[in-house]
Amino acid sequence: MKTLEIFSGAGGLAKGLELSGFEHTAFVEFNRHACASLSENFDPTRVFFGDIKDFPDYPQPSATFDYTENQIKVLKSLEIAP
Repeated sequence: MKTLEIFSGAGGLAKGLELSGFEHTAFVEFNRHACASLSENFDPTRVFFGDIKDFPDYPQPSATFDYTENQIKVLKSLEIAP
């Protein structure tokens, strides 16, 4: 199975997934130290250093999403709202 690792960190989870048979198509990470680790442990041509919004073909939101308002709606529907 192919994966896209976003917010990859240093790659610990990615390595475990790889050992389980997953194939990583790319890694997206904002921390330069984590990217250095990823580049040492995986194909460095697949490591993208930068903001996820700058990753090629990243879907840009077409509308804003009010997380707080929607979370309250979900909680009220479960009858556990404050």
